[in-house]
Amino acid sequence: MKLDEFVKTTLVQILEGVKEAQKLTKDTNKTGSHADSINPDIMYSADGAPKGKYFASQDRNLVHFVDFDVAVTIDTSSEIKGDAGIKVAGINLSANGQEINQNSIVSRIKFQVPIKLPKSQE
Repeated sequence: MKLDEFVKTTLVQILEGVKEAQKLTKDTNKTGSHADSINPDIMYSADGAPKGKYFASQDRNLVHFVDFDVAVTIDTSSEIKGDAGIKVAGINLSANGQEINQNSIVSRIKFQVPIKLPKSQE
């Protein structure tokens, strides 16, 4: 799967999952009205709140961060028809008259994406 598709699919599924969970967990015990038990309104500016831990959007809604830690692999291979034998220089092994040269590069990418989770009325 390509990285852009992985990020897009993950974020969309998080938001859809929150909406579905909110539908299933309505709490009617509080003042007779529906209240969210998933992503409820909180006092992020309260005196006891850790400083710098909570962030708000311009419309003062709580912003959450989705942390990604992704291993990205790049595989390259080429097949060359030729003589049977072992060649040194990039480690080439050959069999049945076909030479396969494969290289793999693995990198880690870490990043955050801020999202505002939906409220039940959205």
